[in-house]
This record gives sequence, C-alpha cells and structure tokens, in this order.
Amino acid sequence: MSFIKTVAAVAAGAFLLTSPATAQQSLKFSTIVPDGSVWHRMMQNYAQLVAQYSNNELAVEIFPGGQLGAQDATLSQAVRGRIEIWGGAFPVLAAVKPELAPLFFPGMFESDAQANCVMPQMVEPTRAVLADVGHFVGFVPLGWQDLAAVNELTTIQDIVGQSIRSVPIPTAVALWRTLGLTPVAMDAAETTTALSTGMVTLTDQALSFWVASGQAELTPHFYPTHNYYSAGAVLIGNRTWEGFTDAQREALTRAGDEGWNYAATSQVFAGFTARLSEMAAQRGGTIHEVSDEDRAWIRAAGETLWEPTLTQLGAGARAYFDAIQAAKANCPA
Repeated sequence: MSFIKTVAAVAAGAFLLTSPATAQQSLKFSTIVPDGSVWHRMMQNYAQLVAQYSNNELAVEIFPGGQLGAQDATLSQAVRGRIEIWGGAFPVLAAVKPELAPLFFPGMFESDAQANCVMPQMVEPTRAVLADVGHFVGFVPLGWQDLAAVNELTTIQDIVGQSIRSVPIPTAVALWRTLGLTPVAMDAAETTTALSTGMVTLTDQALSFWVASGQAELTPHFYPTHNYYSAGAVLIGNRTWEGFTDAQREALTRAGDEGWNYAATSQVFAGFTARLSEMAAQRGGTIHEVSDEDRAWIRAAGETLWEPTLTQLGAGARAYFDAIQAAKANCPA
C-alpha cells in the first residue's frame, strides 16, 4: 500500500494503534499539532509502521495539541529520555543547535518546488548535526511562514511599528526588528493567548497551522508574504535511542524513512493546502493577495542577515549553509 493510500486509510479509521496490552514498550510522541489534523494523521501512520516493523514490540502513543507541554519543554524532556519521541517546529531544534539556523534564513528558497527538492537532501546533514542530541527521524512539511493580522492591512508595510509573534529563533527576531516591528518571540502554542490579550497584533505563521489551530478567528487577515520556508521535525533523544535493541532501532529507522519520506508527505500536505482557502473562510478568515514588491521588501531585509549571522554562528553553521547551497544547485528555482 502506498504512503498516500495508507494516510487516507488512517483518516478513514482503517488503522488502530497497537494495544498497550500486546506491546512490550510504549513510546510517548509529544506534539503541538491539532488532534485530527493532516500532521496528526501522518503521525498515526508512523505509529502504525513502528508497530508493524517492530512486530508489536513498540507502540507509539501520540499526545497532540501540546498535551505534554510547549515545544521547548518537551524537547528538553525528549533529550533527557522522559518523552520518547518529539515532534515540533524545526526552529526549536535550531535553538538547541544554532548551526541549523541557515535552513530557515529569510529568503533562502524561491519556490515550493525548490524547498521540497532540498529538504530530503538535508536529512543526513541534519542527522549529523544532531547526533549528540538524538536520532533525527525526518522533516514534516509545514510550508511558508507568512503574516496573519488582527486588522486588515492596506499595504504590507503597514506592519511597521506593530508587535508580532515571532518564531523564537534569532534570525526571525532580527528580521522583524530590521523591518521596524516589535517582535515577541514565543512558542506557537502560546500565540493564542498573546493574541487574546493584545500582546501582539500580528503573527509570523504558516497558513496551514493558522487554519488548523483555529487562530484564523483571532487574526482573520492572512497575507502570504513567504517570509521563509518552514518545516517540522521528529526526533528521538539519544537516551531513548541507545536503550533500544539493534532490531528495534532498525524497525524505527525503517518506519521513519517510510513514514516521513518527504516526497510522499509533501504530496499529502499539498492535498490539504488545496482546501485551505475554503477552510479559512469557514473560520472567518480571509487570505489576501500580496504583491511581488511586498514579498521582495521582506526578502531583501532577510538577505542582509545571512552573512552577519553566519559569521556569528561560526564554522558549523557555514558548513550547513554550504550543504543547503549544494542541494539547491540540484533543484529548480
């Protein structure tokens, strides 16, 4: 059965997670993705594959919606072995391993096709960077980080002077400061509260998560500015990974390579994104057009940050940056 058909079957309820009664070991999978979302279904498919390839020795128990805590806190628990599997935004990993930051430099990618071509090529370089933290399982498609606003904008440059929820990584914070905003760095799970209290009036947000999380009701105006291309990630901490038998690690690797195959998951994700405009309208949101000039305004500000950031982060970041550029050379613009 193909991956796409498998995910469809999960969505239809064809798969059941392995019963803890028949499993020797239960693995907690912490994530902030909404219950029932496209990413949750991907995780259910991964759980099914883990059970299958481990001969039911391992059972993955998914905790969606941030049930086990914010991304930074649960990542720390995964590294310590208190949570077996972590799923979250890749920039959260970059906060632990700053040399990973170049993958999300503003303006790094020119198109969906280019980004989707590069990401699979970056699995092994990313796995090498994270080797002393955990076993990097793979990337999860999220798409472009864009802008969502409480109030309608006449032009994108109306954002100057406003407060914005920023992804908690230095390059994102620096981008908004360069453009004249007041960035408030916070985890995605904390954004709803910040919007409700008026702490921020804009969010740096992926369209897919804006709709799936329900934030379209608080920030009804969405602008596809394509600040930078974003992805999620799945990680198993080293303390957990080293406790598995060779056969279990082989089963988890096989399940990860198949379940988080980026070419396959990006196709599933594309099917979901095709319905986003309709879903946003149902939640009271409007997706506005953005001109090439407005996108170029943000992109130009982002590109000024590349070299200073690489100089600050050092040789590891520059090597990772070079790996991205080499991958881009094999991909369409």
